[in-house]
Amino acid sequence: MENLEPKLEPKIEQKYLDLANKLEELQAGKNNGMGVRCVRNIAAKLRVGNIDDARFICINEGDKIINYPDISEPIREGLFDGESYPYTKWYRNWLEKNKK
Repeated sequence: MENLEPKLEPKIEQKYLDLANKLEELQAGKNNGMGVRCVRNIAAKLRVGNIDDARFICINEGDKIINYPDISEPIREGLFDGESYPYTKWYRNWLEKNKK
């Protein structure tokens, strides 16, 4: 018999939801109102609790994000403990922690 109970989303830390809201707001006015797609993707990952995925987007799209200091600063503080792009210290720590 199939379990029909709904699956609950993992509890997402409020600081990540707040960061997602801030990034959405900041990016919306960029590029003549078209926004910044990679920043919207980061916010979407944060909203569902995929924090590492959001960080990897930052690493891969950092060359675009650093063009917007008002956006890159909250990302740096909120996701990388103040480390500047290209976030190599965070990435090395992540690799070490996830080594198999």
